[in-house]
Amino acid sequence: MGAGVQGFEAYRFADENGVRIIGGFCPTVGLAGGYTQGAGHGPLIGEYGLAADNALEWEVVTAEGKHLIATPSQNSDLYWALSGGGPGTYGIVLSLTTKAHPDGPVGGAWLLFNSTSLSDNVYWDAVHNFHTGLSAMTDVPGVQITYTLSSSYLNMTYLTWPGHNAGEVEALLRPFTLYLEANEIPYDHKYTYQPGFYPHYAQFTPELPFGYYEVSEIIGGRLIPHSVVEESSEALVSALRNITSEAGGDRWITNGVATNLTHARVGNTPESNSVLPAWRDSLVFFNIVIVWDPATPIEVLSQYESQMTEEQVPKLERITPGGGTYINEGDFNNPNWKEDYFGGNYERLLVVKKKYDPHHLFYGIASVGSEMWIPDSDGRLCKAEEN
Repeated sequence: MGAGVQGFEAYRFADENGVRIIGGFCPTVGLAGGYTQGAGHGPLIGEYGLAADNALEWEVVTAEGKHLIATPSQNSDLYWALSGGGPGTYGIVLSLTTKAHPDGPVGGAWLLFNSTSLSDNVYWDAVHNFHTGLSAMTDVPGVQITYTLSSSYLNMTYLTWPGHNAGEVEALLRPFTLYLEANEIPYDHKYTYQPGFYPHYAQFTPELPFGYYEVSEIIGGRLIPHSVVEESSEALVSALRNITSEAGGDRWITNGVATNLTHARVGNTPESNSVLPAWRDSLVFFNIVIVWDPATPIEVLSQYESQMTEEQVPKLERITPGGGTYINEGDFNNPNWKEDYFGGNYERLLVVKKKYDPHHLFYGIASVGSEMWIPDSDGRLCKAEEN
């Protein structure tokens, strides 16, 4: 696919040809761009791994004008870097070849409960119970669960389980729904079955082909390891409660993307690509979001951004020392961006950067090699050694 192909186009084309591919939740994401280059999560990652795990070949023009093909056996260092090492950094990507998987049935679910008729403690106890059961659900091969959590509702926006039906999905969720029923917590739900991935995706993605996703957001996030969810779930839920209970009601929310992405599950090794190693230990990726009105004064937005960097994201960082986050949904002001976005891969990625872009033509905030430049007061970039 060319660099301009968006998710809704690729999904539809794959469906018409009896296959399915890894893409994002938002249908207008460009798959060959920062999405796959930054790792790339989506509904099918529980079955096939991240988008970078499915990359087969990159077609690239370097900063010096060379036209290259990068695969695991040809320009393999560039292939490795492009497959998870961050977007817009190593060269201009013209196209991506990715794995296509045979299509087939997909089971799904939607589930929602809220705090309307509940005390705070009963509501947050239910949130805690959901998270204590998350590992068991996502340890089942293929299961991927996406949900939104606020101070007043938990909305499992959709569950994806390829190769299974609605009855099997219902049984998967039964331990949690039994808890809700035993505690007289009302909930809405729907269990689904579709003959292929695209009908499943369309069912849970309104307003296709372009879909409906907020773009006026300030965002940050954190990958949460299995060990934290399983051994420190109270600390995790306490952090989520503090984040979502900030002034402004449901203005601050968290979105969870939960699945198992170990190398054993995905079927590759740490050397296969440059995906942040923290993904492999994670049970859930949380992004923290505050939605803002486009008419909001810039001064207020700056306050929100400062809150995100200095207050909100650190609440998850404190319970995940040495962890990381998803660069595509990270806080661009993150002071620990090297460790959090690239981990132990950073120095090797910088070597690749210097090889294919020796003069650091390609620049992005918090990307590999960006420390070589310093933004001036008027927005121009100045070489760091000249300041």
